[in-house]
Amino acid sequence: MAISIEDRLAIHDLYSTWCVTIDDGDAVAWADTFTDDATFKLTTHPVEAIGRDAILEMGKSVYEHDQGLNRHLCYNILLTEDGDAIRGRADAIVLELRTGGDVRIIKTSRYADRIVKGPKGWAFAERVMTWDTPHIPEQPEVEGVELLLSKN
Repeated sequence: MAISIEDRLAIHDLYSTWCVTIDDGDAVAWADTFTDDATFKLTTHPVEAIGRDAILEMGKSVYEHDQGLNRHLCYNILLTEDGDAIRGRADAIVLELRTGGDVRIIKTSRYADRIVKGPKGWAFAERVMTWDTPHIPEQPEVEGVELLLSKN
């Protein structure tokens, strides 16, 4: 059975919702993109959140660090059937907003997802993120351009 157009669109909305809610600091809505028993793992760091409560706390922590100045973008979303679930693969880029309207890339990554449909619609049951770049090094300062978010 092929993935329906309606399901494909709903899953693409799930990816967009994940990005927009974390950037807006809506940790509750961000956690709602996961199932209650989901796992979210970062392979390039010893970070793993298991269950909605841990994922919710991770979302709060990310926003507290980013201060709403980052923009997550998911693209190259590929979906395949896997029994009752969908396997998703997506690339992502994180942009950092700077004063004067400048933007810089701070990291790129790849997601490997298991997505399931429940009573509230499609949600991530498992999300594994691997950074392509450990973290893009500090870029040289440009006269007249200041970073909006101070680095600690």
